[in-house]
Amino acid sequence: MRQRSMFVRIALATAGTAILLSSGGAASATRIESAPGAASARPTTVGTASLPAAGVSSRQAAQIARGKVPGARVTRVRRVWDQGIWNWRVELVKAPWRYDLFVSVRSGRVVRIKINYGY
Repeated sequence: MRQRSMFVRIALATAGTAILLSSGGAASATRIESAPGAASARPTTVGTASLPAAGVSSRQAAQIARGKVPGARVTRVRRVWDQGIWNWRVELVKAPWRYDLFVSVRSGRVVRIKINYGY
């Protein structure tokens, strides 16, 4: 019975999306409107997690990380959910060490540093 209701929900959601898209409501299908009276500073879209209205970009996070490890080369920057908050995980290499710095998306503060030998 439970499995059947799950299939019904999926079918209804698919049909609703098809109706919205066919009627020219593409914006409605990709955007979830906030409740009346709710703060609209943080829009939420389907398929991606929301970012704060004012925050730290990936480039700024890389600059912050380079300031903590001078002379290192940034190899990767990605957004991760870590310890209950969104962080930029900035991976740096300064041979023979690899540094993973977690920079808060909201404040730009370095939350955590992981240091590994070799890379």
